[in-house]
Amino acid sequence: MVRVQKELADYLEINKIEIVIGGSLGGMQALEWALMYPEFVDTIIPIATSAAHSAWATALNEVARNSILNDPAWETANIQPSRYPFS
Repeated sequence: MVRVQKELADYLEINKIEIVIGGSLGGMQALEWALMYPEFVDTIIPIATSAAHSAWATALNEVARNSILNDPAWETANIQPSRYPFS
């Protein structure tokens, strides 16, 4: 994602970014900006993030992904909001 964002910045003729700020996945991208393009970014502010997912986070994401993939309504795109009490 950061590589594509940098391509866009180059296309837009942006020569420098003063601050990259983001939380969660955005925080991971802020860290990646600093690693990949240290001369392009002055400051990063990563919030509620880490450099890598823990096994716990990976497992939770897998459970969520499988919940969606195994929902027959999702496969047919026949989503009925009343079926989901928390939506």
